[in-house]
Amino acid sequence: MGKAEKFKELSRRYYRQRSVQKALLETAKQREVVPRYYDSFGKRPDILLYEGDIRSLVERGATSFHCSEERWEDPLKLKAGLSKQELDELRVGWDLLIDVDCKFIEYSKVAAALLRDALYFHKIQTFGVKFSGGTGFHFCVASEAFPKEISGKAMKYYFPDGARAILDYLSEMIKPKLSSRIEDLDSIREISEKTGKSEKELTWRGKPNPYLRGSHLDTVAAYSILNLDAGLISSRHLFRMPFSLNEKTSLVSVVIPPRIIEKFNPKVAKPSDFIRYREFIKVPEEEEGRELLIQALDWKKKVRMIEPSEKRIIEIKGKVKDDEFPPCIRKALEGIKKDGRKRCLFILINFFRSINLPPEEIGRRLQEWNQRNYKLLSENYLQTQISWHTRQEKKFPPPNCDHPSYKEIGIYTPECERMKNPLSYVARRMRMRKR
Repeated sequence: MGKAEKFKELSRRYYRQRSVQKALLETAKQREVVPRYYDSFGKRPDILLYEGDIRSLVERGATSFHCSEERWEDPLKLKAGLSKQELDELRVGWDLLIDVDCKFIEYSKVAAALLRDALYFHKIQTFGVKFSGGTGFHFCVASEAFPKEISGKAMKYYFPDGARAILDYLSEMIKPKLSSRIEDLDSIREISEKTGKSEKELTWRGKPNPYLRGSHLDTVAAYSILNLDAGLISSRHLFRMPFSLNEKTSLVSVVIPPRIIEKFNPKVAKPSDFIRYREFIKVPEEEEGRELLIQALDWKKKVRMIEPSEKRIIEIKGKVKDDEFPPCIRKALEGIKKDGRKRCLFILINFFRSINLPPEEIGRRLQEWNQRNYKLLSENYLQTQISWHTRQEKKFPPPNCDHPSYKEIGIYTPECERMKNPLSYVARRMRMRKR
């Protein structure tokens, strides 16, 4: 019996399990599902509705199942050659899928752990993590975590741009720690190979020995060996379904608790007669991912505005007096009287950094601002946001005054109609003072 036939026989035994069938059917709702027959995919589009569908496909030689991150009104209406407008109309929603992949699983663990912490940082507690079955991990933040619409535009129209913005934003966020942690791993591995000592001997209290020195791995090198796959974020792209087999490794794409990423051992993903079912696409709190999406879209807009031409940046030099703050910023500093504190915090931090306030002064002013809000942001959230933003080398201006957030959180003023950005007002007032 050849390798392919052995794997198909393993598949027939494995997919008989009711827990596996349940996991596949739960994920398949409103999605395009395509079976893989060891080394080739089945016809598209296709769907899974009943346990009998799975058994029938497996008997015909299916070895794994793959599905879309997009949710469709009727997946069977999909076909090659549809325009973006036609796809947008068929789509009813999308889940955020992040594919962390590297040929070294230890590096994948580092990136996955940092992404997990970045989601926690943005107050997203409800998300799924699964082993890819190879050397990577998949993350899923369900469609329900995001608002139904932003600025009058339905969320289904934000695919793929909204998902890509979040991936790019999170990638940028974890870059500094990613390179340093991979450097630690690489140093120990290299020294172990050169000295013949075990990696255990080269660590101290579970961490790399601080007295050992190895090669330095910069951010570019870190990203060249590890792939945060933007290719997954494209229309009708498929990902391996949770609890599906991987043909290359014969391992299961098992769902795992986020807390065990660093300790995960692929040996627990061997197909067996018992698979513990865990949800991968979890129903979150309503709009749990709103702030992450808005911050990512704002960040992406600033990057596009800044990177092509540095001349577009309004550079503020010298000390800015409080009476030179634009009216919208002064109004924001009076406190937020309704929902929108986190968006206001994002605006204020970028404004304060753009006018060159030192980090301790930013912290003091934001503490005072928080006391004036209708409801206080938690101290932990406030401090982590201040700490992360003030550590970034690149400064970004606050959003332009025509950004919907100004009106939505109640800080829009008539002056906003006469200036492009809050920094435009500051620059004009400073010129007047000098004259």
